[in-house]
Amino acid sequence: MKTTLTVEVEYDPARTDPEGLACAMDRLMETALSIPGALDEYGNPEVGEFLIAGAALNPAPVDRPVSPPLGYELRIDGPLLHAQRRLLLRLLDAVSHHQAYVPKTRDERGLWEGLISLTDAIADQAHDRHGIDCLLDDEAEDPQDQTANPGHHKA
Repeated sequence: MKTTLTVEVEYDPARTDPEGLACAMDRLMETALSIPGALDEYGNPEVGEFLIAGAALNPAPVDRPVSPPLGYELRIDGPLLHAQRRLLLRLLDAVSHHQAYVPKTRDERGLWEGLISLTDAIADQAHDRHGIDCLLDDEAEDPQDQTANPGHHKA
């Protein structure tokens, strides 16, 4: 079975363009998916490349008004995302060489928390807009252990 997910990204046209963003998202996804076991729980889905969607590619019929798709709304900070990607690459390098990951600076905790917040925002929107439950099953976790799923608390 296949599905299409839509991600809306606000960007600075003076610094990049949609094709550049799609390339960056491909690299980010490739890096994240290369972590062993990252999607075992979800049956290891195959993720295709990011493509640019737009009115020129999908023109709406003239007789019907265009309604915006239920996409994802993300506020991306380019330099912060770049630092987070470098952090993921360091983790991947350590795992690939069967080494322990050792933080280099105190600021890295904030970068990890930012990545968790980003994935939580995507998961929340997936649930609210598309009915997809993406967050970890809290029932299987120790409610006292906040390291298992930090940033996500049962209501």
